[in-house]
Amino acid sequence: MTEEVSSARFATLESEVRHITSDVAEIKDSAKLTSVAIQSIDKSIGIMAEHVQQNKLMGPRIEVLEKKVAKVEVKMAAYAGGIAALSFIVVKFDKVVAFFG
Repeated sequence: MTEEVSSARFATLESEVRHITSDVAEIKDSAKLTSVAIQSIDKSIGIMAEHVQQNKLMGPRIEVLEKKVAKVEVKMAAYAGGIAALSFIVVKFDKVVAFFG
């Protein structure tokens, strides 16, 4: 049994095949872009993991520095208090002498 296809129906089928081919090409392009994006994300995650490891190594160093800074701050406060006391004594020397005198 042979069946003849009209030229109009054949033209419609050709047009549909062209549209399908175009859609498939777009899907392939999108898949490539998605693949590139996934690779970029993988690379970014790797870099972030490396930074996390570096930050873990820096943690103990930071704690030591914070302790040193705290000690320096205490010393600075003591010196500032001493300077304030000496300044008061120098400025109010006559009253201090009168008080002890």
